[in-house]
Amino acid sequence: MVNDWSVDFQNAPDPDILDLVPGFLNNREKELAELRAWIEASDFNSLARWGHSVKGISAPYGFPSLGRLAAQFEQHAKEKQSIELTETLRVIESYLAEANKHYVG
Repeated sequence: MVNDWSVDFQNAPDPDILDLVPGFLNNREKELAELRAWIEASDFNSLARWGHSVKGISAPYGFPSLGRLAAQFEQHAKEKQSIELTETLRVIESYLAEANKHYVG
């Protein structure tokens, strides 16, 4: 999957929430283990809810690409596509790693 996340990282989030970005990213990182467990358990409802939630909250924090990935994740969960969920989760993990390098250090 080709990505150009640099656009997300060039456009800083709203200054009013910039201090909240590390916490936002930390929360997403903490959720990764749970997402892997849900994929393993085929808990597609929980996976879809997570995707829907993150899809909605990512853009205001300055991460529209994460929102698009979460939308894909949600769709894969609704379609019960475990392989695609695993692949998309890997991309989300990579995205979060890059975001952390940029915002957290």
